[in-house]
Amino acid sequence: MSNFFGGLFDKKNKNEKPVKKPDLDKDKKDESIPDGLGGSKLAAQWIKEDEQNEKASSPAKPSEEKKADKADTADKKSEEKTATKPEAEKKNDDSKKNSSKTEEKVKASTDDKKSEEKRVSVRDETDLKTVKNDTRPKDPTKPIIVRFVYKGKKIRNDFIFTDELGTHLKLSDLPAVPGYKLDLKTNFNYKISHVEQTVVLHYHKDQVKYNLVPVLEDKTPIDKTKVRHFEGLPDDEISASKYPQIKGYRPYTRRKYTVPQDGGDVEVAYTKTKQTITIIFQTEKGEVLGTDKKHGLTGEDYKIDVRKRHFPGYELAKLPNNLSGKFPAENMQLEVICAPVESSITVTYVDEKGKEIHARASYSNPYKTPYTIKLPTIDGYELTSNPSILNGYYDKVPKNIVLHYKRATQTFTIRYWFDKDFKHSAGEDSKVSGLVGDPFDFPIPEKEGYTADTKEVKGKFSAFAEMNKDVDVIYTKIPCEVHVTLVDEADRPIPNQDSIVKKGNWGDLFEIELPEIAGFKRPFKVLKKRFDRAQQAELVHYTAQEVSLTIHYIDTKTKKEIDGYPAKFKPGLANTVYSVEPEMIDGYRLTKLPDNASGVYTAKPINVDLMYEPNPSEIVVHRNAIGLETIVPVQVLTGYFGKPYEIEQDVPGYKFVSSSEKLKGTFPASRLDVYLSYESADVSFTLVPVDQFGKEIDSEQNIKIVGKAGQEFSQLLPIIPGYVSTASEISGQIKAKYQGEKIEVPYKPKDEIITVHTIYSGGSNNGQHPFQDFSQPGPVGSTFEYEVPEITGYEPSTKKLVAKFEPEPQELTIVYSVKRENYNIQFVDGKGQLVGGMPAGTGYYNEPVNVESSVPRGFHLQDGVDSNIYLDGSNTYRVLVIADRLTVELIAQTKNGMDLGSRRQVDGDYNEVKTYDALPVPGYTPVAGDKVQVKFDLNATTFPIIYEPEERTITINYINASTGKAIGPKKKIIKKHFNEQYDISADPIPGYVAINRTRENGTIGLQNIEMTFIYRGSSDYLNNAATDIEQVIKNDEALRQRNVQSVVRPAQRPVVDVPPYSENEDVPTAKTASFYEEPVAEPEEQPTIPSARTVENTNFDNSSVSDTSASVDNTQTDNTQTGMPRGIDLVDKLYGPGMSRKNEDNRQ
Repeated sequence: MSNFFGGLFDKKNKNEKPVKKPDLDKDKKDESIPDGLGGSKLAAQWIKEDEQNEKASSPAKPSEEKKADKADTADKKSEEKTATKPEAEKKNDDSKKNSSKTEEKVKASTDDKKSEEKRVSVRDETDLKTVKNDTRPKDPTKPIIVRFVYKGKKIRNDFIFTDELGTHLKLSDLPAVPGYKLDLKTNFNYKISHVEQTVVLHYHKDQVKYNLVPVLEDKTPIDKTKVRHFEGLPDDEISASKYPQIKGYRPYTRRKYTVPQDGGDVEVAYTKTKQTITIIFQTEKGEVLGTDKKHGLTGEDYKIDVRKRHFPGYELAKLPNNLSGKFPAENMQLEVICAPVESSITVTYVDEKGKEIHARASYSNPYKTPYTIKLPTIDGYELTSNPSILNGYYDKVPKNIVLHYKRATQTFTIRYWFDKDFKHSAGEDSKVSGLVGDPFDFPIPEKEGYTADTKEVKGKFSAFAEMNKDVDVIYTKIPCEVHVTLVDEADRPIPNQDSIVKKGNWGDLFEIELPEIAGFKRPFKVLKKRFDRAQQAELVHYTAQEVSLTIHYIDTKTKKEIDGYPAKFKPGLANTVYSVEPEMIDGYRLTKLPDNASGVYTAKPINVDLMYEPNPSEIVVHRNAIGLETIVPVQVLTGYFGKPYEIEQDVPGYKFVSSSEKLKGTFPASRLDVYLSYESADVSFTLVPVDQFGKEIDSEQNIKIVGKAGQEFSQLLPIIPGYVSTASEISGQIKAKYQGEKIEVPYKPKDEIITVHTIYSGGSNNGQHPFQDFSQPGPVGSTFEYEVPEITGYEPSTKKLVAKFEPEPQELTIVYSVKRENYNIQFVDGKGQLVGGMPAGTGYYNEPVNVESSVPRGFHLQDGVDSNIYLDGSNTYRVLVIADRLTVELIAQTKNGMDLGSRRQVDGDYNEVKTYDALPVPGYTPVAGDKVQVKFDLNATTFPIIYEPEERTITINYINASTGKAIGPKKKIIKKHFNEQYDISADPIPGYVAINRTRENGTIGLQNIEMTFIYRGSSDYLNNAATDIEQVIKNDEALRQRNVQSVVRPAQRPVVDVPPYSENEDVPTAKTASFYEEPVAEPEEQPTIPSARTVENTNFDNSSVSDTSASVDNTQTDNTQTGMPRGIDLVDKLYGPGMSRKNEDNRQ
């Protein structure tokens, strides 16, 4: 086994001086030792000496020398390239090295803290020998260095790609650069070779930050505080919903803006909105004398001259300070105060002859001030002038008032009643007396529970007795309203219970059924009382019932109740206040009081969960030999009170004897020291394979050596995936000091790859990958760190990705979880006033929330605005809505609701009333007249106009087929209505038989109908042999020839009855009546018509004659002319040449 290790750890010459180890600081590393040798200088020196001996014993071949020269040249070039690197890159490289060293120190320090077991390197032990393996390639491959550049600036650390010779570098191997996209314009074709390659990749930005700056058409900024900041992709169109909302300005929503390539400001053009300043001229008491309006755009200058307005009797008193300035962002009102001018009145007292009987009186006060003339006492006179002139208002100009006096006294009676029939008196009558011309004002006495139809009787005594009429005053009961409030025993209103309102008349009895309320006892079922006040209030006292409250003491770790502290019950009365006091529990700490630890008892049971967290605790374990010598460092076990613990008793090299405490139990409330006693055992130690940082690679690969001191041993080293051993075998002598030691055996790491994936979780991008996967090579055991880029609206699963390179390739995934928010959407009008909203909701970032379906009735979204709001973390979103322009469809229909097919849409503002002409419907007449008034309302989308059908007539003729004259009743006229069904049978006429159809039916059209029934004598039975067969054939051929050459032309042109339509109304299309024009043959080709005698013997088919009469009905021609020719041409004359034959062909 020792031969397998080679001579790396062979014993040195006894005469050879020992190598002096240089002194090192504890925190410093000897840079003369190659990386990966575990910090052993002696082992490193032995390796270098062996390499020199091998080179000296085996001279290099010529080809190998050339390769070495090439390698030296490449190394020099590499050194030159490194020397020419910018200082910034050198600093980055130096910082990487320093951080790597610092990382090694930190990891070593951490490992020392975790385990204080003594670890010894094989290089430090002269009695241990190893055999070296050298597997380095003769001609190594060179890496590909990739640089990432945006506009000439470096945006990421270089990526170094290494692999087998000839391996292609793929785009998928490159790491993603957050916020940038690769701008690849040439073929990407690079592969690993023996020459180092440098590739420069150019990128452009992915998401950029931009600012929406509101400006006017001339690029003047409107308000810097309204600038909004966003992130987006370059060249993406910016949604109009993101534009800032500014009072007095409106953006051009049809203009489109895109995100700039490098971000920055995006100027959004706004137009000024029209504003109105209303000038109100009013008195100091608020009486409006007049108004003016001034219009302009937001920010424009205005100046108002109020002196141009004049109001008779008034003058300007107080002017506002802002009669000039700039139009604000919303409508504004200005109030101009006007004061009345001074005025006066002069009163003259005269008798019937116009002689003054008292000194004149003068009064003065402002215009429109009320005045009252106090009558002086003039012995022997009473006023005869109208008392109304004693009160009035001062006029714009002085005026004179003349009072006339005359001696007279008059009296009238006031009677009081409880009914209008004057059957039930309400009290004693009152007598009112006074001088003629004197005014009287008699107050009507009040009666409890009643209201008089007048509160006072006013007037003046007339000089005529019949003018002083008695007055009847009628009392009626007062309408009353009672409010019943449901309260508890302390007169507190019961929550969520509205007052009960009942109305009636004074003195009437009312009954109110009381509701049952959870948690309270109803005092009685029905409240019965009488109305005794106009506004009456009643209190109904409910008795609170006892409800339960349960207190639970919960352990936050187990989520269960704490042992020894069961649930407590604390009952109380509904609608009363409660408060829960927590318990002090040994070994536990109350985290916080829940929200419902205090409150009001409700009808439902209440559960209060008090959450306690167990206190932290520790157990200190001392492991000593029988002589109280500490054999291993003190061990500290930490946990929480009441949690189980277990102490490991095994110590390598020692045998467990006893313990001061149980090795298993639960953590106490305070610190516990446990002492374990041991006695020595056989010497055993462990060979531990370590990585380049001196850390244990895999405990499964450790080799335990057991034996007595002085015993020789030899052991093969294991093969560990991802690592290469610096030796293959180790041997030596067992010493007592090795007991329990772990002797490090250094291994060199291989290079492996970590691949980083990114994925979205939740939101609109769920399952998609925000960045391209990238792979990073590195030595096994080293640490890979990656600062995770941020994405707006998403939260990465970790801020910093830290992993170790494993012996196998690894795939790590960063999950970006979408952020959620509680949002509130409000609808505002053009003035910024709140007009509605949507229920509060919860959504994820960039989730579209449709607002169109929730717009308040009577409003709609702006044109061109997205119907969705995209959540961006703002929580509150304000959506501008515009008042609706409503459309109503006028529909013509009958009284039973049948649609007549004529419709027309009209529009107007909500609640507006417009007058329109009724729709033209052929055959119908509007019932309510030719004009209709339409009121636009949110609930009215149609407006039916009721029509009734016009009257029509059916005229029936009865004709003798032989003579062409009328028989029986000359004409029969039937009245019908348009579109009405008719079914008419030929009347029986004595001595005649109808030879056409005996029944006609159909629907009344736009024109009156005239039809004819053809009869023949009942004795004129037709003989089938009376007509020669050759004559029949000849006549048939002539009729066929005539029909072939006939031409059919329309007999009626389209006519439209055009009423005075407005330009917004629909004009009905032209319609023509169903009309048939008889075929017209060319004159030179008309066949010879047979004689009457031949016709009389022709056998006509009844069905073809009947069809002919139907054609006449459709053409609605006038067949009432007299003097019809007799014979075979009767049918041809009535219905057109050849019609009977044509109808027979159609029938066949």
